[in-house]
This record gives sequence, C-alpha cells and structure tokens, in this order.
Amino acid sequence: MIVAPPVPLPPDADSQAYVTVHALLVGGLWLPYNEVFQDCINEPHTVGSEIPCFAFLITHPKYGRSLFDLGMRKHAKGWPPGVDAAVEAFDVARHCEEDVVDALRKGGVDPAEITKVIYSHLHWDHVGDPLPFKNASIVVGSDAKTLLENAYPKNPKSRIMELPAHMPADYIDFANPQQYARVAPWGPYERAVDVYSDGSFYLIDSPGHMPGHLSATARVAPDTFIFLAGDTCHNRLCFAPGERLVSEENHADIETARATVRRLVRLDTEYPNIVTIIAHDAALKEVLPFFPGPDLRQWALGEVGKRKVGA
Repeated sequence: MIVAPPVPLPPDADSQAYVTVHALLVGGLWLPYNEVFQDCINEPHTVGSEIPCFAFLITHPKYGRSLFDLGMRKHAKGWPPGVDAAVEAFDVARHCEEDVVDALRKGGVDPAEITKVIYSHLHWDHVGDPLPFKNASIVVGSDAKTLLENAYPKNPKSRIMELPAHMPADYIDFANPQQYARVAPWGPYERAVDVYSDGSFYLIDSPGHMPGHLSATARVAPDTFIFLAGDTCHNRLCFAPGERLVSEENHADIETARATVRRLVRLDTEYPNIVTIIAHDAALKEVLPFFPGPDLRQWALGEVGKRKVGA
C-alpha cells in the first residue's frame, strides 16, 4: 500500500504572531474503561480511572483572550436534570471544588476579559457555566446547532443546556466559513479555519465524538504547535501509539470517530513539531504547569525537542 507523504503545515510567516496557551485544571470524574477502550466493553463500571478535565486560556497579542472549553461546574451544580444520573455515576461532585472562573481569578484574569468561549463540543463536562463571560461570544461547530434546537429547558430531559440568549453564537461551518479563512487540508485533517487570519490559532473539524466536535491548534513558537484534541479520545494509548481502539460506548458516530482518531495517530507520528493534549489526559495531570503558573510554551518546546531527537 502506498502511503501519501505528510501534508506540510502552514509555515511561519516572516512576522509571525504567536499565541500563549495556559492550561487550567477544572474538575475531574471517574470514567469506566468500557467507555474508553473497545477491548474493555464488557468490563463493569467499577473498572476505570479518575481523569481530569482541562480547559485552556488562549491569549493573542492583538485580539486578546479566549477559552477553549470551560470544564466542570463547581460542586457539580447547575446542569440540566438530565445530567443528574451521569453526575452520580461518574462521581463528579467530589472532583469540582473550583470552576474555570476560580482558576482564572487566581491569575488575575477577570471573566469580562474573555472575548471568545470556544466549545470543543457540548457535553456537560466541557461547557461549564458561560454566564460570567459577559463580553464573550460562544463558538461551536455548526453540526451542533441541531442539538441546541431541542436543548434544556425546552426539552426537560435533554442533557444539553441551551446557550445564553444574550451571548452571540458563532457556528463554524467548515464547508463555508464566511467569517474565517478556510484551510483545507490542515495536516492530516480535511478542514480547518484560521481564526485570526494570521496562522496563530486554528480550529480543526474533528467529527465523530459528538456533532460539531472541534479540535484546536495553537502556534506557540517558531515551528511549534500545541494540538488541543478535545474528546477525540479519552486516553493517549488510543493515539500514542494508537494501540487501543476507542469504545463504541462514548462516541455518537463510532466509525467517524475512529477515522478521526486515525488522523490524530498520523498527527502524532508524522509531525514531530506538534504536541497533543486531549481534554482528559490523566498522564499529563502531574506534568503540565497549570494556571496561574507558566504558559505551555517552554513545556511544548521541550516536548518537541524530544520528539525531533527521536524522529
């Protein structure tokens, strides 16, 4: 079988802008392995592990601050009633002493400074509480729009909460992204958009886990990217080295989800200048510097250095 060479990534411009990325630890939960690995599909709920929930503060030198995901709600309060069973099953309450607003304020960032809240997808453990971000628009993949048409409270049984009416919603249609520069392909991915039209921050179409699922890529230093993969998978063994198949229990479209994971495997294998973080990466919880600590630039440079030596 002939394997196509890697698609070159957009290169650094002569006067390239870079973003800074801070990791925020915003709660966690117990996740059974039958929802993570296909080879554990018949394991009981008691077999699993505790996983963190990450959110990310993205700061552009000209366009200010955005958030990629919001993580959990504090004390596991405020979700639609349809989430109650999951909160209990995943032992959420004891993992949520702080929310993303608490984490930001530790570093002196007021929620009013945030201009965009970007949701990788609309699952309850990623959407947090958007209300404090009064000056932000919400960015979601356009395929998620149908989910919001029947969200809570319109549908009392829905596990998805409608977006706040006073916050502008920006639905990214990768086929026709009128407000963004389209990039197709972006590495192994078919479609992306250049959020600031300067190559510093991209949103990547990463379907399968849930309608509208997005990944993001931040250019943090020359020839150095951080890839925020959301819930493409829930354990790095599924993409590095990709030896375990993602579970059918945790993805809306399992075949598409597995195709997206294969793209992530290629990204990890073929692009040594990119480091990947999934939203629940337990392996990185003790490794990453979390806000208000340093941004991830030096960590990423160190990881890329190791990858290039091993390439």
